[in-house]
Amino acid sequence: MEIRLARHDRHIAIVSIDNGPRLNAMTRQMLSQLGALWDELERDPACRCIILTGVGQRAFTVGADISGDLSAGPEVARMVNHALLKNDAYSKPIVAAVNGDCIGGGLELLLSTDIRAAVPEARFGLPEVGDLSVRRPATTPIRSRIAAHCAYRDCLRPKLRWRGWRRGVLPRALWPSASSAPR
Repeated sequence: MEIRLARHDRHIAIVSIDNGPRLNAMTRQMLSQLGALWDELERDPACRCIILTGVGQRAFTVGADISGDLSAGPEVARMVNHALLKNDAYSKPIVAAVNGDCIGGGLELLLSTDIRAAVPEARFGLPEVGDLSVRRPATTPIRSRIAAHCAYRDCLRPKLRWRGWRRGVLPRALWPSASSAPR
């Protein structure tokens, strides 16, 4: 369970989320490490680009590991927001290499990246949101971020709304065929 940093060369940093047994779910410690790593890479003049990925073939990340303490005060919320780059402008391009499931906080992190590439088998979802047509105050920021990446009629149809392959989230070449859509 860790956030790994490797260098492809001196200008490219590879950040890997490693918690394979839990589909790369991030503990609070991992989220804190990720936030500190963003700060470190932001200050590093040699780093020009960051590649973000999950370890293994099953998942990019499924967001937070909910098996631990679920209490969250303002300080924890700030730490999570910083780790997921929700409120921070980041000056270096971040490329997401999605190698499997990308769910919950993982999708929120994906939406904060500049370039996204995914394997055809990748699946995307926001299980805590449910039907985005229902007004829920807690989902407003998530809805607005999704709306910036896809059209409502394409991405959020009832049977397909949890899939992120429609307009803007992934390039058209990576869209699965209609026959593989859930029924």
